[in-house]
This record gives sequence, structure tokens and C-alpha cells, in this order.
Amino acid sequence: MALRAEEDKEERREFVKWSDAKAKIREIDPDWDSTERVAAREASREELRAELRGAQLAETRKRPRMWWPTSATTP
Repeated sequence: MALRAEEDKEERREFVKWSDAKAKIREIDPDWDSTERVAAREASREELRAELRGAQLAETRKRPRMWWPTSATTP
């Protein structure tokens, strides 16, 4: 078990530059940067952002509200 953990550590030490990863993607799939695919990825990102924001708002609504006295309500 310990040997496997050491092997995992060795595998995780390899870093790849983002520019190299993108170059490899373009090499494998030349249509990666096509207008349609870029638009589809952006639409997917927008949908994900909307889902995350909705989840954040739902969590906010579940929290108990803090009511702070205002100067109008203090004697």
C-alpha cells in the first residue's frame, strides 16, 4: 500500500504548461477552435455559472437572517 502511495506522488509531480496542453488538444482535434465549438463551450460555461449562482442563492435563503436595528427603530 505504501509503495502505491509513493508511485502516486511521483505521478503528480509532473506539471504541464497550459499552452502545451492547448497545443496538444489542437493537434488531436483541429476543430477545437471552430466557431461552433467555441460558442458551445461558452454556452456551457454560462449554464454552469447560472446553476452555481442558483445554488448559492438557495443556500443564502436557507441561512437565518440577521436583523440589525436601524437608527429609526432605536429610541
